[in-house]
Amino acid sequence: MADERSGGPSAGAPVDVRAFLDEARFSRYQKLLLALCVLTVFFDGYDVQAVAVAAPQLRAAMGLQPAQLGAVFAAGSLGAIVSAFAVSGFADRVGRRPLIIVSLALSGLLSFGYVLAENFAHLLVLRLVAGFTLAAAVTMAYTYSAELAPKRAAATAVMVTSAGYGLGVAATGFLSGLMIPLWGWRSVFYFGGGGTLLLAAVLVFALPESVRVEALRQGREARIARFLRRVDPTAVFGPGQRFRLDEEAKPGVVFRNLLGEGRLVPATALWVSAFFINFVIYIFMQWLPSMVATAGGGAGQAGGAVGWFKVGGIAGSFVLAAYIDRRSNPYPALTLFVLMSAATLAALSAMSPTVVAFIVVVGLAGVCLGGPQYAWNGLVARLFPTYVRAGGMAVYAGVSRMGAMTGPLAVGFLMQAGWTNQDVFHAAVAPVLLAAAITAGLWRREAGTRR
Repeated sequence: MADERSGGPSAGAPVDVRAFLDEARFSRYQKLLLALCVLTVFFDGYDVQAVAVAAPQLRAAMGLQPAQLGAVFAAGSLGAIVSAFAVSGFADRVGRRPLIIVSLALSGLLSFGYVLAENFAHLLVLRLVAGFTLAAAVTMAYTYSAELAPKRAAATAVMVTSAGYGLGVAATGFLSGLMIPLWGWRSVFYFGGGGTLLLAAVLVFALPESVRVEALRQGREARIARFLRRVDPTAVFGPGQRFRLDEEAKPGVVFRNLLGEGRLVPATALWVSAFFINFVIYIFMQWLPSMVATAGGGAGQAGGAVGWFKVGGIAGSFVLAAYIDRRSNPYPALTLFVLMSAATLAALSAMSPTVVAFIVVVGLAGVCLGGPQYAWNGLVARLFPTYVRAGGMAVYAGVSRMGAMTGPLAVGFLMQAGWTNQDVFHAAVAPVLLAAAITAGLWRREAGTRR
């Protein structure tokens, strides 16, 4: 490798891009690109939560019933599900960069549509289309961050990117408590739309295509060499330097490739457990402001509850990130976190949303639920090779969003049927325990394969 990178006698031999990235230090340039991925995911979190924090005002202005509000929340996840399975069929051929930029630009424009919405139907369509566009951007951001990093830090890179989602949700919660009393609920969408469009414009100039995707294509040697020199300025490549990616790209049916080579059990288990965790997390994210408001809390209290929930999730993600990339079996810690989240839900079922202790326990629930949620992103990205990674992440995103859709939708119908906030938290323990059982099964399977 030293000769290949120094332009010596072996300079004409193909350079393995994956080995180059694995051996190089994680450079400032890679960290800058990772920050752009974090910002991409940030605006997905912001968009999802913007509707939730504005929900009490929207509900009053449009006369929405709880079931209708649940349908609005679910529509974004339905759009994301459709997007995930649509993206899985062509994302690995189109590339990461164009999907991120186009999806962000469309999402920014859609954010301004909320201020013009007049009824339930308008909100439903906006959430459906916004969910479709943002899901594509986020799936590609996760995939890009995994391919950007060396193997030793791949899961951590995806988890850091995932934390951008939590930052977006938390920022919406805290900022809405300031903006809505001063400028009304529309200000939340003006801020989100403007920020998303600005980021899309920056990415046009700042974000190259994934270097691993380029290595699977023909005639991209100049682009690859330029990228690798920015990672390691000491690298020297001759004018005829060739590059390769030491990963086989197989033709054939997408799902057959996704689940081949021993990936069937771990991929399916990660997808299904993520369904149950997102089922519960999105109940918090999208119903918590309304729960606090119906219990007598103000906009600041409602936004703060969501904010601290996601701050907890970010904290949990960094704890698990430090663990996962250093352990061959990450599932013991994941199982423990998920089981602790069941305890926090049981505690919340006995508390009023307006007391200070409720906010504290909500933050702990964020740690125990959000940490594993972000960890699964990293584990799924690490499971798949480059030629099907975007497809694997897209299916994962789709199944996760199924949970994100069904949780808030079910709560809307249950609350309209007379359920209380405490009833909802009590019932949410069941899907969390199912996720813990699946994670424990992966723990046992991983331990058995290493004997």
